[in-house]
Amino acid sequence: MENLDLIDWRTVGFGSLWITGLAVLLTAFGFADHEANSQDLRTRDVLRRAGYRTAVNAGLALFCLGLLGSAKAWWE
Repeated sequence: MENLDLIDWRTVGFGSLWITGLAVLLTAFGFADHEANSQDLRTRDVLRRAGYRTAVNAGLALFCLGLLGSAKAWWE
């Protein structure tokens, strides 16, 4: 049980935040692209809808929080 000190759990937690944020962004863009192709619209127009906008904003927020927490200094 002494080897658990070798893992920096703070870095693991913040690393998972930014990876999850990118996964949310990729999923939102993928669904928006699929819906745009099936409805013969532009992807940009689909991304402007409220549900997609919320997903993109949440993904960006998770990404930024993850990078903020994994930085050495606050200004990085």
